[in-house]
Amino acid sequence: MSSLLSNITDRPLIAQTVTCYYQLSDIWAETPRYLYYCLLFLSFVTPRHTWLAHIFFGGAVTYAATAAFEAFILLSAYAPGPAIQGVSVPYFNLTNLPEVLEGIPALWRFVYPLVPVQPDYLELDIDAITAVVVTAYLVGLPLQCWSSTARTSRMLHLLIFFWNILMLAGTLAALILWPNLNTSFPQFRFCFAGIDDGNTTENSDYHNMNYSGSWNESIWSIFGNTDAATERWIEMSTVCYYPCFSTSQILRSPDSLRATLWDPDNDPRAILHTWQYYSTDEFQPLIYTAVSVFTAAQIYLLIVGRLGLCTDRVPIYRPFQLWTRRTEIMHSFIADVKYALHRMKIAMRHPKTSAARQSSSAHQPSEIARSVTHPVLCFFNDLNTIVVLLAVMFCGPVVIIAFVVWIERYLHADGQPREGVEAVGQWAFIVQIGVLLVAVIIIRFRHVIASENEIQRDIVLARQKVADLEDIAEKKRTARNAKAANTTNSNSNSNSRSFAQNLAFRKRKPAIEAGPKEGVSVSQSTESGIPAVEGV
Repeated sequence: MSSLLSNITDRPLIAQTVTCYYQLSDIWAETPRYLYYCLLFLSFVTPRHTWLAHIFFGGAVTYAATAAFEAFILLSAYAPGPAIQGVSVPYFNLTNLPEVLEGIPALWRFVYPLVPVQPDYLELDIDAITAVVVTAYLVGLPLQCWSSTARTSRMLHLLIFFWNILMLAGTLAALILWPNLNTSFPQFRFCFAGIDDGNTTENSDYHNMNYSGSWNESIWSIFGNTDAATERWIEMSTVCYYPCFSTSQILRSPDSLRATLWDPDNDPRAILHTWQYYSTDEFQPLIYTAVSVFTAAQIYLLIVGRLGLCTDRVPIYRPFQLWTRRTEIMHSFIADVKYALHRMKIAMRHPKTSAARQSSSAHQPSEIARSVTHPVLCFFNDLNTIVVLLAVMFCGPVVIIAFVVWIERYLHADGQPREGVEAVGQWAFIVQIGVLLVAVIIIRFRHVIASENEIQRDIVLARQKVADLEDIAEKKRTARNAKAANTTNSNSNSNSRSFAQNLAFRKRKPAIEAGPKEGVSVSQSTESGIPAVEGV
């Protein structure tokens, strides 16, 4: 320390560019993250074995829900950085640097001597959170289309729907945070030239930042040529001063913040996590487009399916039947086209007759008028639904894979978390899924190893359960029939009232003065069954 004190008077204050960041949390490391991708993939390939698909999908759901809630917490606690302040440093001629500055990396060498200081940091968890929640949201819709159980089971479909809502909220939170936590304002450390902390430093001095109202005053109160400044510099746990160490994050310990010397050749973070790279990334806007398109497709299929806007030839609840029923669907569309061309030819040859038919069909009941008056609308609605289903089933997985490849490039540049692959925090998730899978397999095949008494007991319980389900189904059937009867009675009552009103109106209508043939009155002709006509 005495040798350093004898040299600091001859060494000027310098600023070096650094990257301040929180390391990737252990839960978002490669091992649990890749297991999450595998679980989503297995959910796709095991839809017929529901007991397996539920395990795989359940593990992915819990992992994605954790990422979504972390995104909610980070968004609620996020606050913009303080105003930029200038810190004065000695001016160095770029063409003739002093010997003491030779070989110093990431040196601030701009002509303007004021260094812009705005404490900020990178939250590298946001990359993993974005990867998890966006992938989960994009997977939801193709999974519903490929899985017959997810589309035909009302309860499972409802659970997946609410899960998609949660993932959509997490996706929006992550995409709002991503440009703010994934990039940061350029950060600096201030040192005596040639006396520094090395390439990477942890925030061990967060409790003693010696902030004096402005960064310029605070830094010169430590690196100034006074005895008080020298004493403050000696009391520091680091030999450099890091303004970014004054920041904090709600889910992180202050001493986990790190600062690494800015090195674009050896540190990918120095390039990827800059606003310049973010603004020029051509793939990044496609993510917002993909989320918007998937949301629109989800809403469209929900409206079409629940309101029954498409015909029976569109297997909206069993989209995988598009292949098995392809001949039937194709022939029906061809028949619609031929019918439309036939109607068009008739309309061109006999325009008056076609107009009369259209006017007469307009007075038909709504159920008939829908199929007769709007065949073109039904045709295009069915065609659009099939196109959306096919795009979701085949283009959706391609979009998901492209997104995962793109976001993983950021995650690989973020480096490793504190724990290695051999740490329990890395492989604990695999053990949990494995134990749960073994337990489900044992339950699934429990009757193979069960005794006869246990099987008889299960039969009794199953019969009781079937009886309870039949009671519930009977109650629902009775309620439905009662509702239908009430609707029928209300319609008949309204028809009776309208008929009575029309009859009363006819009775109040005055008799026609122009009588019928040769002295036969209107009343007589009516009573005798002869229709009353106007005089000839």
